[in-house]
Amino acid sequence: MVISCSAIYEKGVLRLLEPLDLREQQQVTVTVNDSSAEDWLDHEFLAILESERGPIPSLDEVRAVLSTIPGNLSDDIRRERDERG
Repeated sequence: MVISCSAIYEKGVLRLLEPLDLREQQQVTVTVNDSSAEDWLDHEFLAILESERGPIPSLDEVRAVLSTIPGNLSDDIRRERDERG
């Protein structure tokens, strides 16, 4: 099982920002990545897209538009799966 979650480093300890579904004293391997999503972006490619298609919407703008879609994606996926039988 692979779990990704955010944490804050305080006084020598990583404090998770969400609960984990793990047993007490379960041993795990921790990988720390201090890069932000910005580090992974291909800025040269994004500049080409912006010059061809106009400004690229921010993640918050995309989320705002997606939040107006009625219904529930999980229900849609289940319904589609059930219809295929």
